[in-house]
Amino acid sequence: MKEPATTQHAPEPSSLEGFPLGTFQVVVLSGPEFERLTLAERAVVGLAAAGLSNEQIARARKSATRTVANQLASAFRKVGVGSRFELAARLRGAAAAGE
Repeated sequence: MKEPATTQHAPEPSSLEGFPLGTFQVVVLSGPEFERLTLAERAVVGLAAAGLSNEQIARARKSATRTVANQLASAFRKVGVGSRFELAARLRGAAAAGE
């Protein structure tokens, strides 16, 4: 007699599984230009500054890649930058001024 088929479910991976988290720097957003950001924008900016791609951020936040792109674009406008590179430079400048 044939054994009934069983369905095995893989464990649910953590939202950041596979990301080398030990290599990321913690980014603290401080300064008047970052106070204008929403909580979602701050979270996305922090992850982007830590080196995650839009796709990785979307998986980590369980949202759409387009949502992440929109939140980053909004944050760039509010902070007055046009790219991740400029944002990283602004973050370094804010961190140096706070030390």
